[in-house]
Amino acid sequence: MQLMFRSNSSRRASQASRGFTLIEMLLSMTITVMVMTGVLTLFQLSGRLARNQNQLADLQQNLRVSLYDTQRYARMAGRGGLPTMLPPVGAYTGHMIPNGAAIAVGNNVGAGTRIGNIDSPPVLANTDTLTIRGVLFGSVYQSEVSVGDFGTNTIKVGRLSAAGVNQDLTVLAEAITNANAGQPEALIVVSPLGTGLYGIVELVNGTIDDELIDGVNEVKQVTMNFVTAGGTHQTAYYLQMMPGGVFPTQMTSAAYVGVLEEYRYYVREIHADPADPASRLVPRLSRARFYPGSNVKHPSNPTAAEDIADNVWDLQIALGVDADGDGLVEEAPAPAARDVDEWLFNSKDDELDDPAAPGTWVWNANQLELMRITALVRTDQRDIKYVSAPIDYIEDREYLEPTLSTDPERQYRRRQVRSEIDFRNL
Repeated sequence: MQLMFRSNSSRRASQASRGFTLIEMLLSMTITVMVMTGVLTLFQLSGRLARNQNQLADLQQNLRVSLYDTQRYARMAGRGGLPTMLPPVGAYTGHMIPNGAAIAVGNNVGAGTRIGNIDSPPVLANTDTLTIRGVLFGSVYQSEVSVGDFGTNTIKVGRLSAAGVNQDLTVLAEAITNANAGQPEALIVVSPLGTGLYGIVELVNGTIDDELIDGVNEVKQVTMNFVTAGGTHQTAYYLQMMPGGVFPTQMTSAAYVGVLEEYRYYVREIHADPADPASRLVPRLSRARFYPGSNVKHPSNPTAAEDIADNVWDLQIALGVDADGDGLVEEAPAPAARDVDEWLFNSKDDELDDPAAPGTWVWNANQLELMRITALVRTDQRDIKYVSAPIDYIEDREYLEPTLSTDPERQYRRRQVRSEIDFRNL
């Protein structure tokens, strides 16, 4: 009988040819599933982190843009000679804080508020509106006072001022072009008798004289014809922005002139589906231009909705005065006492006048010194694994969110940014 022997290598080859055992397959599948689960989890976390980082970057950008633009214009409030406020005189109701001449604040506006007339955009309820007036975009020009006799209702401004300073007359030339086309502009004029004596007139038409300089046509001189009464907006609006509501009789010539502008900043109530008021809110910080002192939209901004930043959910304005004359605008350290400090609209209990003597207008006894702007911006999407810090107050707006909350609103990342503005011209 012949005995048969197999080597170890032949046995291994025979086992390999039969494939894997069930236990080996289950073990390999388990390891594969664990590895893939880890990879997918890591991929999901990386994706969520990337989305969060992008949203935070957008949030920070919205914060920067919203405050930069607002600050830039707010600092120039009153430029050209417009005062902070105008006291009442007889039947003239004046322009008193918070509805001043150079600065006006609509505080925590109600639902359904529009930035202008009924055809203008809606303002997000409980937010503030900020109105800024002055020579904001163009220059304040030195006029030729020798031909500034208001008896002829004419002002001339040359490229070279009386002091020999070069003046770029582009803005005045554009205003004349608009007026000649039936869109009269407002001009603020300051008397050579002093900066405290000013008037607002309506530019109705004019002429532009050019000269050739280095092969380029430059505006050499502009002649502006105006009215101090009547006109399109003069009587109804511009007279109301002067002391007593009348054009000053002492104003017989102008040393300086500029185009008077008005801009309003507000949080525009807008929905993801503009045709569906019940759709998701996507509010934006917007800017609107109006003819000064009116609700008439300026042709340069016919929609009254020049959007500046997305996802701005609140805009709050506080005004500071030096009530005790110590050179400081002081704020109470505790919120409960801020109704009696030197800031208006930093407490829900602030009053516009003395409760013991209504109509005394205590905030208007001193010069407006500072303005504080606070904006609340949030991300566009929720993060279900994130809970933002609760908000109690933003200035005088009461939130009082509970410390422990499952409110979806708290799942948005939110940031507040605050800026204190020292006026340059008031």
